[in-house]
Amino acid sequence: MIDALVAAHPDDLTRDELGERTGLATSGGTFATYLSRLRSNGLVRDLADGGLQATDVLVRGLGASR
Repeated sequence: MIDALVAAHPDDLTRDELGERTGLATSGGTFATYLSRLRSNGLVRDLADGGLQATDVLVRGLGASR
C-alpha cells in the first residue's frame, strides 16, 4: 500500500485503485487493517471525494511535518 500511495502522490487513489495496485480485495480484513494502521500513524489521509492520499510525512519523511 505504501508503495502504491507514494507512487501516485500527489494524486490520490480510490479504494478500488489501491486494491488493484496491491492485489488486495478491498472488502477483505487485511485491506481494512493495513489502511487503518496507515491512517492512525498519519501516513495516509482520506479526502472529501473519497480518495486516499499519502501524507507528506510518508512521502518526504518526518522533516516535512515540522
